[in-house]
Amino acid sequence: MVKNAWEVSETYLNKGQAYTLTVKDSSPPVAPIGLIQYRTFIRISFGEEERSNPTGCWRLWMESRGKNEAHRRGGEPRAIEYLDDIQDGGGDNTRDRVDLQQAFFDGFCITWTADPSASTPECSIPLRFNFLSTDFSHAKGVKGIPVRLCVKTELLSPKNDVGMAHEPELCYRKVKLFRDHGAGRKSTNDVRHAQKQSTSSINGLRKQKEGLVPPNGDASIVSREAWHIPDIMRLRTQKDMASTQYMLSSACSVSYLDLRGNKEDDPDLYPIRLSSDGGRVQVEARGRQSLSRSNLSPSDSKISPVSRTSSFEAVDVDPSYRAPSGRPPKPTACFYARFAGEQNFYRAIYLMERTVQELAEKLSAKRQIDPKYIVHVLHINKNGLPVVVDDDVVRELPEGQTMTVDVCDATGMECNDAAGGSTSPLEIKLMY
Repeated sequence: MVKNAWEVSETYLNKGQAYTLTVKDSSPPVAPIGLIQYRTFIRISFGEEERSNPTGCWRLWMESRGKNEAHRRGGEPRAIEYLDDIQDGGGDNTRDRVDLQQAFFDGFCITWTADPSASTPECSIPLRFNFLSTDFSHAKGVKGIPVRLCVKTELLSPKNDVGMAHEPELCYRKVKLFRDHGAGRKSTNDVRHAQKQSTSSINGLRKQKEGLVPPNGDASIVSREAWHIPDIMRLRTQKDMASTQYMLSSACSVSYLDLRGNKEDDPDLYPIRLSSDGGRVQVEARGRQSLSRSNLSPSDSKISPVSRTSSFEAVDVDPSYRAPSGRPPKPTACFYARFAGEQNFYRAIYLMERTVQELAEKLSAKRQIDPKYIVHVLHINKNGLPVVVDDDVVRELPEGQTMTVDVCDATGMECNDAAGGSTSPLEIKLMY
């Protein structure tokens, strides 16, 4: 349940309950030779605040619940597990097409073969969560930590399709785990709270229109003509009502993993392993597969001194190189823009600050346009209404927002260039 379309929603789940996660390939290989096989890796990772110390979070879970419930799963701690003993209700051969490759305490990896008779390759994966959101914090009785349910899927075979991109896809969904039937109770409470807010907003607006509540809160008798409601108060009330109505309509029984994962969410690049000495947790910032040195060959023209590190050998090393002392500033936001008239691909737009000027400059740079000719930026909503984009709008845009960008002439306006001549002003229209 979310208050607006820009808020990142959370899915409420119950610990110990069996769920089904369905993976579909929306762009399967065309006329493949042989069977289509995929690899799917499902793991639990943390958000921005807890990502700096995932070791501590998993250690808390291990000490409080992981060890105590490991005997239920053959002595192995499993925060999330693949349920290979679930009977298929549809009578298909899904279980025959799925092979569990590896199981870790924070996730598991399977390979699956698409049904040749199906028009869209898909796989239903039964799983269960064995943790609570409060397991990752010392403070009990408070709100639990939302975690990321990450899914990485890649095509294994065939890989000989011309013009088809088969890069792995990594997506995630924010989830919260509750005890017993706590997810249903939390969802019901959210609905009741939203309904109460909606009723309160409607009653408040009705009283304001009738003149029963003066702006200063004075309980004395005030006539209808003695005061009027400021527009800002009326708009604020209407905004609250729209927000609560959106909350009531946003709850759904099926959740989609529609957020793009970061590299830290990749289970192959940033695995977390458990050591055998007392259940301690250690983080390895390398792939689960060992690094092969066969791809690192010396240059044919010149062989430079070899620099040895703990995991690989490097060639063409400049011994006079010194790493820069300061770290470059990091972007504060990343959006994905597809310009009108281009093919169906998006360009990454990185903002150093969340302002409309920064957004206009970055978009202008992608189109090789002088940003001084941009007079304004508009957001064309679903109803076709143009809304002026300011710093507040840019600040509330969700991370990874996709948008269609149209740079066109601004009608009825004129700009002067440095030479004193006039030129056609431009406006940027955003559609998302």
